Amino acid sequence: MLALWAAVVWWLTLGLLALLTANPVTLNYMQIRQADYVVTAKVVDLDTGSVDVQEEWKQDVTLGRIKVENLHEVEAATDSTYLIPISRLDRDRFIAVTRLREFVVAGGVVRHDGHVVDGVATVIEIARDTGLPEKVRKKSGDDILAGSKIEDGRITIEFDISARPYIYPATAEAVEQLKHILKHILDDPAAAH
Repeated sequence: MLALWAAVVWWLTLGLLALLTANPVTLNYMQIRQADYVVTAKVVDLDTGSVDVQEEWKQDVTLGRIKVENLHEVEAATDSTYLIPISRLDRDRFIAVTRLREFVVAGGVVRHDGHVVDGVATVIEIARDTGLPEKVRKKSGDDILAGSKIEDGRITIEFDISARPYIYPATAEAVEQLKHILKHILDDPAAAH
């Protein structure tokens, strides 16, 4: 009986530790860099994507109430406030940044599985059927594997953000992290592109 009691206390202690020391939110640097805007916004209507922007962090603009087209896809809740990296579709419509782009030139290595959206390049990639490296020509519309080396040419690859949220709870820690990222982007003009 004592062993059972000790096991219960042990599991309760582990559960309490896990709850109190959960990993903090980590913002995605590339997502912040590639977004047109990063806003603190309260979700008004999840079905329509309507949000009230409380603050815009990347540019000095007032956005007010906007529509985020894909808000229902990014695990948001009505009446909750988030940091949302967004890009403009038109005057009143935006989209949460869920896909990123990476520009890779000769000598570079592709860091993410994705698809080519611009450019042409000869790449060395591992063949799926044989597991051996092979030289392949890639152009817009082709899939490309992480680890492929660009032998010549240049391409832009689009890929899904994975293993990270698309939007972030608007906590004090997340806001401080965002300020740090934006300072880095503003201090390094090359990082903004």
